[in-house]
Amino acid sequence: MSDFAEVVGTLLAGLARARGTADEETAVLAEHYRKQPLLAGMSVPRVRVPEMMVELPVIVEAHEEGGEPDSDHIAEAVLEAVRGWADGLDFTPPRTLLPTMRRELPAR
Repeated sequence: MSDFAEVVGTLLAGLARARGTADEETAVLAEHYRKQPLLAGMSVPRVRVPEMMVELPVIVEAHEEGGEPDSDHIAEAVLEAVRGWADGLDFTPPRTLLPTMRRELPAR
């Protein structure tokens, strides 16, 4: 039985390897273009895949009973997601934003 994180990690690692393979093939193609007089002045084509969807059939074999949701844990996860979003955009949120969000999120 595979952990979902392992499956997603394997997919992302496969994508990274695919990108590396594509870059290697692009280098080979660039060398071919350089050697051919009719192609020498042209740019090497590059394919961009802006979006990809993966259908992954899943069978749940077992589950573990959960307890009551821990609102403090959920609130921290929300704040961490906001921090990650801001970091990814190289955005510094106002100093009061995260403390205000923390106060407004439900407490247990």
